[in-house]
Amino acid sequence: MARRRLLKDQDHRKLVDIPVDEDSLIQHYSLSLADRLEIGLRRLNSKRLGLAIQLCMMRYPGRVLGAEEIPVRAMIKYVADQI
Repeated sequence: MARRRLLKDQDHRKLVDIPVDEDSLIQHYSLSLADRLEIGLRRLNSKRLGLAIQLCMMRYPGRVLGAEEIPVRAMIKYVADQI
């Protein structure tokens, strides 16, 4: 039996896509002091950024990045500037 779609594609993307506007980035992806201390425990810069991105993604929109998925540049820059 085929699965029904409860949401239109546009509504589904609103729920699961990474926001790109500055206000949403600030609202959803600002790191706390505790976050930055935990991220700082990693030795390599690439590991720090990867952890920060995954942490932010788990908080909003509540999922992790897929294996082939690349976050939007605005999000990477915003998070990287914090660490």
